[in-house]
Amino acid sequence: MTKEILKFQKFQQIISLLNEYETLFSSALVELEAKTQFESKVAIIGSRISELLRPVSPYYSQQQSSREQLREHLKMVVRRGMVLARENNQQLMYNLLDEHRSSIYNASSFTLRELCQQICDSLEQYPDQLATIGITTEQLTALRSQSESFESQMQETGTRVSERKAARNEIAALVKELNGMLRLYFDSFALMYKQNEPVFYSRYMALRRRKARRRYATEPTALSDISGMVTDAVTGQPVPNATVNLVENSHVILTESDGYYLFDELPEGDYTISCHAPGYSVPDIVPVTLGTDDSVVINFTLNSLAATA
Repeated sequence: MTKEILKFQKFQQIISLLNEYETLFSSALVELEAKTQFESKVAIIGSRISELLRPVSPYYSQQQSSREQLREHLKMVVRRGMVLARENNQQLMYNLLDEHRSSIYNASSFTLRELCQQICDSLEQYPDQLATIGITTEQLTALRSQSESFESQMQETGTRVSERKAARNEIAALVKELNGMLRLYFDSFALMYKQNEPVFYSRYMALRRRKARRRYATEPTALSDISGMVTDAVTGQPVPNATVNLVENSHVILTESDGYYLFDELPEGDYTISCHAPGYSVPDIVPVTLGTDDSVVINFTLNSLAATA
């Protein structure tokens, strides 16, 4: 987010300078119209930045809480189901439920949802015997509803993350467009007043001064990105200022206040992502292969060193 905010602030400074010398535009109607459009597009960037500053961590926290509740409920139901299978000499069902029981502990959110459906399907085949193990069909129905609610929360979180990406993409497109406007309209406009308004010219060029960029023979197109969240394994809360490293590029960034990170404008290829934060054990590195115009989400869940001591 820091990069976007700095660009926004630079554009604001340029607008302030142009407004300070607004009388110069009295005989330059084309640039005056361009200035109005420029201000409008900068205002949109400001609005999108405000949206990005609203954290998505509450959605992740709620999703993780619901996931753990569903996991605990499933653990109980599958164990009781194994009792039912044993009492009815259903060895295949017993083995299947035992396999599900092992999978529940480390299941991803999507897999947990699928396991819930499979377990409920298996147990609902014995409506008359369920009461003997303390489970009713109503409880299984409630478990399905809990699973569906969890799926809705996953979709809501996914929507929020997609909205963040869309906002970042819109900002990137607007920044590119605004830089083009500066080159086309205002650089030559300032140059026109270099002799008569040297203070304006020097101040404008000071704001426009930028570091030299490496030039590519062919401009890369359809670039990809890697993003995700870093959270505490126990509390589910975001871990701000965690270090995330794109190993191949030696590119290191810190997570934002909501635990979010983003590596964008990446060409296709193989990458490795690592993560660490003070007070937490270091998780395994994650290899990822990016194609053209890919968007990959890699989340890190960190275990506190105090909890494992």
